[in-house]
Amino acid sequence: MQALPNEEYLQALQNGDTETARQLVHSTKGAAANLGAKALAAAALELEMAIKAGADTGPAMNRFDSAVTDTLVTMSAFMSQ
Repeated sequence: MQALPNEEYLQALQNGDTETARQLVHSTKGAAANLGAKALAAAALELEMAIKAGADTGPAMNRFDSAVTDTLVTMSAFMSQ
């Protein structure tokens, strides 16, 4: 089973691989934008910029993780219709 985007980027950050983490979040941002998941795309942009700047990623990580969960719930409900 493939890890969720929020699990993969978190593992990369924990391993000190900020570039991989940034790329994963960037890819998620693009996919979210293509799907019209605006909240997730915005949260991903915020997290990507925090990673790139070497800033505290805690608040942005929380918003990103929440947006991933909300988007997956919404997509699941939509597909169940």
